[in-house]
Amino acid sequence: MILLYKRYFMAQKFTKNFFSCLFFFFACGFIYSQLVSRMVAIKQHAGLDDSGIGTVLFTIGLGSVVGFLSVGAILNRVNSRWVLTLATAGFCLLIFTIACVTIKPVLLVLFFAFGLCFAYGDVSMNVQALNLEQRDKETYMLTMHAFFSVGGIAGSTSGALFAGLDVGLLGNFTGVAAVLLTMVIISSFNLLPDIKTESSESKKSGKHFAISMFVLAAAFMGLLGFAVEGSVGEWGSLVLHDAKGSSESMAALVYGIFCAVTASSRLFGDRLRKRVGDFRYLTVGLTIAFLGMGCVIFMKSPLLVLLSYALIGFGLAPLIPLLLSKVGHRDDIPGKKAATIVSCSATVACW
Repeated sequence: MILLYKRYFMAQKFTKNFFSCLFFFFACGFIYSQLVSRMVAIKQHAGLDDSGIGTVLFTIGLGSVVGFLSVGAILNRVNSRWVLTLATAGFCLLIFTIACVTIKPVLLVLFFAFGLCFAYGDVSMNVQALNLEQRDKETYMLTMHAFFSVGGIAGSTSGALFAGLDVGLLGNFTGVAAVLLTMVIISSFNLLPDIKTESSESKKSGKHFAISMFVLAAAFMGLLGFAVEGSVGEWGSLVLHDAKGSSESMAALVYGIFCAVTASSRLFGDRLRKRVGDFRYLTVGLTIAFLGMGCVIFMKSPLLVLLSYALIGFGLAPLIPLLLSKVGHRDDIPGKKAATIVSCSATVACW
């Protein structure tokens, strides 16, 4: 943390912009983690069986599919800072509404909207991080994604605390929504307008950009990463509680543990990738992630399974932000389009 402070926080010229972008990464991670950490409580609150909760979770993926497929067209017309602000505000309002509803068809609509906001928020906050990188000629993506994970830690830990104290969903989600919505409004004024790059100007003049094999390969790798991370977030607590026999409070920690290890790895990821190189960094990380997934499947002890989720988080930590940073600065395709393509790989992962 001291190294992080010296490297970033002492740079006064971009403090407001940098902290605002950090907050939105944190807020999106926090809200998502709050929702998935209380999935057992939502299941009981709405009286859903396993197939019912599976259908509800599927609608998150369906909403994400629609969101990722449409966000590119929206970002061509609307600045990413406004898309990010509205998506995060939508998150806050949706978790409050979910706590008030027990009717399954209405829940399906709300979870669909939640997936939609997730897609819009995901792409637009990555565009904001690319704006910062392009303006300051620095690498911020791993750090930004680290704070998404920090938000996941905070959301999962607080969710476990609320579950352990038997706090109802309405009280839990109302407090979270009220605090974050206020901060969203304040922080939105310090986000950057989208930076027009040379490639985007060329596009306006009539030049068309082919999607390179590099971008397609990055999108495929992103698909695998999104699929694994989504399974941890949406099914991890249920696997630990229903299949491994843990308590609800312990099950609520799954995504938080995953995010804790991911955040720790990403905080120093930029320095590590400079030392060992991107290929070696990813190869070792993905090998560790596969080992962790095998342990989740075959281990019986809830504690060991929880630790196995931590291994998955450590291994997957550099994948998505590194891919986004790589494709976002290519000369043969605009940064917003490249980030959208990689993020759109989540559409298949959601299905």
